[in-house]
Amino acid sequence: MDGSLLCQPSKNNTDCWLGSAENYHRLYDDSTTLYSQKELDATATQLANRQDESEQSRKKLIDLSREFKKNTPEDFRKQVAPLLKSFQGEIDALSKRSKESPPS
Repeated sequence: MDGSLLCQPSKNNTDCWLGSAENYHRLYDDSTTLYSQKELDATATQLANRQDESEQSRKKLIDLSREFKKNTPEDFRKQVAPLLKSFQGEIDALSKRSKESPPS
């Protein structure tokens, strides 16, 4: 720590106290800003990871759906079509809400 942060003896102790308070606030503001930036960086990394995971899950679901269509008899696909459409509607609604929601 350099000497600029230390109080210098003077006739008026108020000068020393005010100098220390100003230094404290400057140090506090710098450390708070640094802490906030670290929090923002960590949150941004978490969000990016979640987006990557979501994209991978979505691609896997698309592949599974294609396999299901390819390997399942048509009469059975027709029976489960309303159920699959229901799931797709919910997934689309969740995706839309997720994109419209404000960031955390």
